[in-house]
Amino acid sequence: MIPLHEADKPHKYAYVAGCRNVAWLVGKIHEIDHEKKIIKITRSADESKLIPIHLERGDRIPDDFKVADNVKLICHVYSGIKGDDDDDVKAGRHARLVAKMIDRPTLLDMRTTGDFSQLDLSGNDGAFESFELPETFTPVSNTIELAGFVDGAPMLVRDQDHERDRLIFMLRQAESPQLLIPVEIAGKHAPSYRKVVTVGMAVFVTGIVMSAKRPDNGESVAAIRSNHVRKAVPSRDFQFETLPDWVKAIRIRWANHVQQERARAAAMEAARQAQAIALSLSA
Repeated sequence: MIPLHEADKPHKYAYVAGCRNVAWLVGKIHEIDHEKKIIKITRSADESKLIPIHLERGDRIPDDFKVADNVKLICHVYSGIKGDDDDDVKAGRHARLVAKMIDRPTLLDMRTTGDFSQLDLSGNDGAFESFELPETFTPVSNTIELAGFVDGAPMLVRDQDHERDRLIFMLRQAESPQLLIPVEIAGKHAPSYRKVVTVGMAVFVTGIVMSAKRPDNGESVAAIRSNHVRKAVPSRDFQFETLPDWVKAIRIRWANHVQQERARAAAMEAARQAQAIALSLSA
């Protein structure tokens, strides 16, 4: 876990495998599983929209956190799919958040939406609950920053839970498949980003954590949604000085794929023209 006094020093904790990787997230605790080391939080009135937060081996959920408490988390983001077995395939691409710090929100994370001027103070009820003000999440209470390399052609998809197309691309941060993170871009910018997000490109993604459902069993999982993807700045977004070999492998693999597709298209066009000539001669 990150020491509390280092929470405002992201240069010490906000990287995984040399790539920018951090999520700051505030929510209300819906469920605590001490055995599996999972906290499920919600950020909306719909309590079916849960975001599971995992803990690493050796870490523990503080005993003073209870269900319905507000919680502030600093997390790292990983792939929700650990391998290529059938269960992983059925789970679909999603993200897995691992807590690096567990704390309570500040007034900058959750702001009150009223004051005490409307309270009836004529009674003798001195319970703290009587003086609680409504709270709302602030924009900084859900923020992710990820830097990495695009791996695999971006895809426009639509399913029964979404009315508009979404662009999904894979962001790789290391050779390990556990660092292959799906990023979703929703809304009117999705088709435009499809034209400019290129395999092998170094990008920096900002966005938020969303609740999603596994397609096989409906279990709540995390998803990363962004509407801002820019070119990465190596000196700031990465902690390695030279291009890793696995990045070179992505670019070589994609270049070979593009060349093969061009050759296949050229062969099909040549066959079409040859057929057209043969038909004209036989007429």
